Amino acid sequence: MSFNDIASRFQVPARKGARVTVQGKPGTVTTARGTMVRVRLDGMRWSRPYAPDDLQWLGPDTENTAATHAFSPTT
Repeated sequence: MSFNDIASRFQVPARKGARVTVQGKPGTVTTARGTMVRVRLDGMRWSRPYAPDDLQWLGPDTENTAATHAFSPTT
């Protein structure tokens, strides 16, 4: 399933880079596999699968921009 499919099916703002909390721990959505989304909790090296309706989805102003720009070359 794509992020769009997950968003429609579970009525959540699913997208790569979205900020979420899982059992009170903050993290970033990394990918979608089947009906699950993988979330890398802050401070962890690996992402883990979670059901979209088990996550608290945070607003777009909390998107993890540091991860998107982490490998941008600097001048």
